Amino acid sequence: MIPVDRNGHIKITELERLLGEDVLLASIMAVNNEIGSIQDIEVLSEINRKNGTIFHNDGSQAPMAMTLGDISEHVDMLSLSGHKMYGPKGVGVLYIRRDFQNQTEPLIYGGGQQNGIRSGTLPTPLCVGMGAACRLHLFILDCVVSLGY
Repeated sequence: MIPVDRNGHIKITELERLLGEDVLLASIMAVNNEIGSIQDIEVLSEINRKNGTIFHNDGSQAPMAMTLGDISEHVDMLSLSGHKMYGPKGVGVLYIRRDFQNQTEPLIYGGGQQNGIRSGTLPTPLCVGMGAACRLHLFILDCVVSLGY
């Protein structure tokens, strides 16, 4: 558990104190679903990289609050959930940084999809819905930016 301040932001000094050789991975929410705190992913990434810690970011709430491209360039792994961005329930995405993929051990062996990282057949309608949600999300962001918000 990483302590946060009264606004829900990670206490940087506490994160630095907690990370050590015995910590393999840090998983931090980009945006808190209850109070809306938006973490500084770039700073958190620098701290994790400095300590050699794998940085997973729970980006489920992020699509409506920040640009995913900004997150993806600073994390090793990023989780997204379809129903949090106008997509269907039951589907999500795990982004794994390309140069980190060959170090990732699959949970289930078999079919060898995604360069051997994943096995099994995906639910096509849910995947299409997730893709449509991503497209809608990008359209909404373009509209917001063009309106000057």
